[in-house]
Amino acid sequence: NKKFLLTMLVMAAWTFITYFTASSLTYYLLDDVGVKYSFINTIDAAYALFLIFFSHWWKIILRKWSWLKTFAITVFMNFPLMMLYSTVSKSNYVWVMLVVRLSQHLIGVGMNLAYANFPFINLPKEDQSNYLVFYTLLINLAGFLGLTFSTWFISATETLSFTILGISYTNVQLLVAVQGFGQLIIALYIYFNKDKIAPSPAR
Repeated sequence: NKKFLLTMLVMAAWTFITYFTASSLTYYLLDDVGVKYSFINTIDAAYALFLIFFSHWWKIILRKWSWLKTFAITVFMNFPLMMLYSTVSKSNYVWVMLVVRLSQHLIGVGMNLAYANFPFINLPKEDQSNYLVFYTLLINLAGFLGLTFSTWFISATETLSFTILGISYTNVQLLVAVQGFGQLIIALYIYFNKDKIAPSPAR
């Protein structure tokens, strides 16, 4: 099934890129920036409140825009937040993390609701168990490869430090920016190919 395979490739690419900072960002925030673990946990826990209060609103938008369009637009909205997040440092982490993470919670409700349905958008009616096993294996492999790449990159660029427009960057901050650009590219592909990816009309 070509549409199912295309959807899986999009999800695999998204998972690969999303895992770029899975093993390094929290460590960087705790060890290099000096963020308290309780501060990170409090912000993360706040997502539950956003899910409760904004799920209904996002479901209305999903019915109007579709899974694919909603996902792409929320990623567009998230891109500048990722760029801001890549500048987080000891001097600005409080306001940067509050602005970025709470805004991502609001956007993330719609993004996650849309993405959660991606495996089923083009799931064939026959042999669904086999297709779902393929999906699970592919996504796990993509996550493993993304994590492996990020681990290698962090090790290979341990002493990396540079400045852009007066902003100092380390290897972890660079990965955050690269992740943001990678997610943007995937969202652009989805947005301009949503008719190609969307399920064929029932006959």
